[in-house]
Parts: sequence; C-alpha cells; structure tokens
Amino acid sequence: GIRCNKAGRISSMNITSSGIKGTLGHLNFSSLPHLTTIELPQNALYGTIPSSIGNLSRLTFLGLFSNHFSGAIPIQIGQLTNLRILYLFSNSFSGSIPKQVVFLTSLVELDFEQNEFTGSIPTSIGNMTNLRRLSLRANKLSGSIPLGIGNLTKLDLLILDTNHLSGAFPEEIGKLRSLIQLSLLP
Repeated sequence: GIRCNKAGRISSMNITSSGIKGTLGHLNFSSLPHLTTIELPQNALYGTIPSSIGNLSRLTFLGLFSNHFSGAIPIQIGQLTNLRILYLFSNSFSGSIPKQVVFLTSLVELDFEQNEFTGSIPTSIGNMTNLRRLSLRANKLSGSIPLGIGNLTKLDLLILDTNHLSGAFPEEIGKLRSLIQLSLLP
C-alpha cells in the first residue's frame, strides 16, 4: 500500500504482486519528494525507468524486480545517494551498467541479476565500500572483474556467474574476509 509520514506526505509505496500493468512514464516523481521506499515487484510493469527518478533524493529502497522493464538504466540513478537497497533483478534491462551507479556509496545491496546488461562491470565499483551483497548473475557482461572489487571488504555475497567475463581471477578477492557466498562460473 501507500504510507505517509507524520506530516501526511507519501513516504512509501509498496504494491507487490498486484497485477498492475503499465509504465512509470507518467508518474511525476518530483511531486513525491518525501518518498523513501518504492516496492513494485512481481507485477506487469514495462518500459523504462524515467530519468526523473533522480529527483527522489530521500529514496533508500528501490525494488522493481520481477517485472518487464527494459532499456537502459538512466544515469540519474547516480543522484539517489541515500539509496541502500537497489533490486532490479528479473527484468530485461539492457545496455551497460551506468558508471554513475558507483556514486551510490550508501548502497548495501545491489542486485541486477537476470537482465540483459552488456559491457563491463564499472571499474570504480570498488568505491561502493558499504556493499554487502552484489549480484550481477545471468547477464551478458564481458571483460575482467575489476581489481577494485578487493575494496568491498564488507561483501558477504558476490555473484557474477553466467556472464561472459574473462581474464585472470583477481587475487584482490582474497581481501574479502566477510565473504560467505562467491559464484564466478561462466
């Protein structure tokens, strides 16, 4: 449902498995400046994420997983600097993972698995030092695993399998002392 804060402003939107169909194109994000949570998983939403999502400066949780979204993730995603959880898995997003995602330094969980992402893992991903869970499984990513991955010392889950990654296994992964689950198979 929809929740409001004490001032009566919409702060949370959770519409899970409700069969809603359509796009986010007409949603006026600038009229929702107090929104901290968007949970719209397991519906029939499609199209792209509007660039105006960057206006949601208070957003801490964005869950759009298990829908039919496609296209590129807008670079404005990098403006969501309070974001802690970003779940976009099980969609049809394509293009490169925007390098602006590394500006999300408060992010604790990033899950982009089961999409159509191409290109390489952003080389500056090592700047996201609060990450505990990173899953990019089942995309079409190529290139090598960035050496900066060793800076993600809080990671307990790193899932990169079912991609087209190449190159040597970076020894920097040995710095990930909190790691519980690691999957790198092609």
